[in-house]
Amino acid sequence: MANSHETDVNQFELVGYVGRLRASATPGGREVANLSVGTHRMVREPETKRLVEKTEWHDVVAFDELALQVRTSVDKGTRVRVTGYMRTSKWADKKTGATHYKHELVAVTLEVPDRAGLAESPPAAAQMSAPVAEALGMKIRSF
Repeated sequence: MANSHETDVNQFELVGYVGRLRASATPGGREVANLSVGTHRMVREPETKRLVEKTEWHDVVAFDELALQVRTSVDKGTRVRVTGYMRTSKWADKKTGATHYKHELVAVTLEVPDRAGLAESPPAAAQMSAPVAEALGMKIRSF
């Protein structure tokens, strides 16, 4: 058992590019935005020992006022900074009875740094990593 001086931490921070985006409302009228955020990191290929970029997609959900912000300020390809916490949902398949789990990141804050004065314009495909741009269906031009 943890002593009273220890604190559990369930938080995340992502900075990446929006892929899939869907905004809707629940039957009760609660605003919901579901988005995937692509981040990347460099990994070494075991066979070739070359460094390659690996893209990871994260499912993020936002509710209420934050979901409205997503609906009005975010498009596919937008660079975002998201913070929040992770939660796990569990449900049984009605047909098979199989148990399913879904892990998602619940957004508490969402910033669009490029629109907050940190850059002159929204990110272009040329500013993205190649795997993220490709996954978003964008072409990168070389100059």
